[in-house]
Amino acid sequence: MQLSNLINNLPPYHFADAKKKIAERKAAGVDVINLSMGDPDLPSPQPVIDRLCATSQDPENHRYLEYFGMRALHLAFATWFKQRFNVAASRARDQMWIVHSLSPHNDLKADDLRRQLIEHAEDPARLMRALEEKDKRAQSNFEREVMKRLTAAGYSVTPHWKIGTFRIDLVVEGDGKRLAIECDGDRYQPLDKLPEDMDRQSVLERMGWIFTHIRSSEFLRNPARAMKPVFGKLQTLEIPPVGNSAKTAAAGLSSEDVVGRVIRRAEELRRNWSKTNGAGTRSSSRASTAAAV
Repeated sequence: MQLSNLINNLPPYHFADAKKKIAERKAAGVDVINLSMGDPDLPSPQPVIDRLCATSQDPENHRYLEYFGMRALHLAFATWFKQRFNVAASRARDQMWIVHSLSPHNDLKADDLRRQLIEHAEDPARLMRALEEKDKRAQSNFEREVMKRLTAAGYSVTPHWKIGTFRIDLVVEGDGKRLAIECDGDRYQPLDKLPEDMDRQSVLERMGWIFTHIRSSEFLRNPARAMKPVFGKLQTLEIPPVGNSAKTAAAGLSSEDVVGRVIRRAEELRRNWSKTNGAGTRSSSRASTAAAV
């Protein structure tokens, strides 16, 4: 069995490492005095065991916690956070209020957790903007070429689709269905990253995502042949081009018809707006707006 990179890269457990060193010292004849917390050489007190048994028999503990958790636990977290970081934090539904009496930029270092928390509260979207900017810089020519061919075929394509901390290179949508496309083997996604990418894909597949891959070497040799399995997968999943979606077909409209209607409606609104500006009165403006709507 081969472990994933995530497991292999985990640091050794501190206490397991300490226990190993203690065993080595004892084997060498050193008299080791254990000053760790608790009583490693004595059984747990009987009252603790009795309370544990009684708690396990309580039906209240035989189910999942409430979605928002226990308020007492939240308060305990908030109290610890205040004592540890001198920042008061309380959790509410879709909100987080932070009360502080210092200037994060002047009083705290850049890597201080308190400063990071306060800065996040001041601008929650800052991190996402930084990640999006990084994604824009990281998009490769290979991905752009694949996206151009999909777009030219009429498909709706979204690059760098975000799912939590994961990212999919390209996602094609249509009629409520999606196909995830991974562009493998270019300099932004070298082969040594393949195990990590496969671990990520397995997680997303358990969430219902369907993947297909394009190798950069195959695409460079013959783009049309490399794209053929992708288009085949789209047909199998019944993901149509934008102009051939089920809703548009049901309405009997082509993409040109839709564009023409939008242009004609825009011209109509522009004429009404010009008339309204020429009248120069509030009442006529309201009447023209109502007529345009």
